[in-house]
Amino acid sequence: MTEQGHPDPRRQAWLYSFLDENHLHYATSPDMVASPAQLRFMLELEPEEPYYPCSETIFEEIMARVKSPVLGEEYAQAWARIHRLIRDKIEEKAKADYLVDLLNIKYQHETANYNMIPSRVEKRLHKLFMVTTQIEDPQIRDKTNRNRRAANLMEGATFTGAVNRVLGEGDRDFPGPGESLEDLRRRLDAAKLRRLLMASVQRDRKS
Repeated sequence: MTEQGHPDPRRQAWLYSFLDENHLHYATSPDMVASPAQLRFMLELEPEEPYYPCSETIFEEIMARVKSPVLGEEYAQAWARIHRLIRDKIEEKAKADYLVDLLNIKYQHETANYNMIPSRVEKRLHKLFMVTTQIEDPQIRDKTNRNRRAANLMEGATFTGAVNRVLGEGDRDFPGPGESLEDLRRRLDAAKLRRLLMASVQRDRKS
């Protein structure tokens, strides 16, 4: 905010650029972005609060309008994954070298101003890789293996027992004093959702 209480015009201009570059502005990308009314229906936003698909930390680093080391590291990790994808999927050295150079040009362009969300940079590089190579889904084997492991886990007795047990850590007795069936149903649904969300972020140290 300025001293007069009005929005800082430089920050507002940078915010507009950020939304436009990341295809988040309805006015410039109406075929790709939900309208303000649709966003208000789907999300609980404050008046004039922008929506951005990244963490608050990443957003503030972008809005700082500097070459942030945090963003630099995120960009570098995205490029490393794309570079590894090229080397893993393209056997012909000349073609692989061509793709590395082509995608690096795109990478340098997208990250030059430090106003791109890192995941969007990676998505655009990945799309260019698929368009150029005509490989419809270069990671289909990895996805299939991960889905198979997830299915085996969810069908296992340990996972099923952990999610479906009536009482868990932090749960109070079922049912509570004076609790109706509707109250009990809502609490059971909430307990199951909480357990599924906790399970989704667990990491297997063996993997």
